[in-house]
Amino acid sequence: MTYSKIAWIMLIGSSLFLLAAFNPSAMAFAARTPETKLDILNKLPRLWVVSQFGFGFGAILPAIGYLLLARGPYGANTPFPGILTAVSIGMLIGAGLWGINLVQRASDFEGFARGAHANWPFVVYTVLTLVGLAVWGYAYLQGNMPAWIGWGTLGPAVALFVLFIVFKDMPPFVYYLVNLELIWVLFKHAPK
Repeated sequence: MTYSKIAWIMLIGSSLFLLAAFNPSAMAFAARTPETKLDILNKLPRLWVVSQFGFGFGAILPAIGYLLLARGPYGANTPFPGILTAVSIGMLIGAGLWGINLVQRASDFEGFARGAHANWPFVVYTVLTLVGLAVWGYAYLQGNMPAWIGWGTLGPAVALFVLFIVFKDMPPFVYYLVNLELIWVLFKHAPK
């Protein structure tokens, strides 16, 4: 598969995620009280449910893109294609597990608003995604990508991981902002 096709897969996924993160129903994440969250969700129920699908597909498609890169010519031209494949599968598994939270959010507004849903799927998703991004950033530094893409992936991944440990939460849309730089490189500069 060509780099541009992989970039399209990742761009569609990242765009879906960002649209889900920045639609009006997403204000529920910033609401301070369960009552305010529930009020937002009850005013925008369809948009909230649809946005959970955006989060889900938005997390899965970039992970598939990373797996395609690892299994394709890019992975073959790095010193550790097996590790890239493993972390990409980990990213895909993490996104799939996070789907548990997304289904809960879509089907139980009150449970989401009150913080009653299990958090472990989100934690696993976050750790696997950030570890995956860090390993990919290191791989870019070793491979045929511009050095800035390596540092621009590795640095934010490590910083976000530290922030996640400190605050025990992280708005995951930031992971997909990191993906945008890779998508741009795949469209413009990667070998064909």
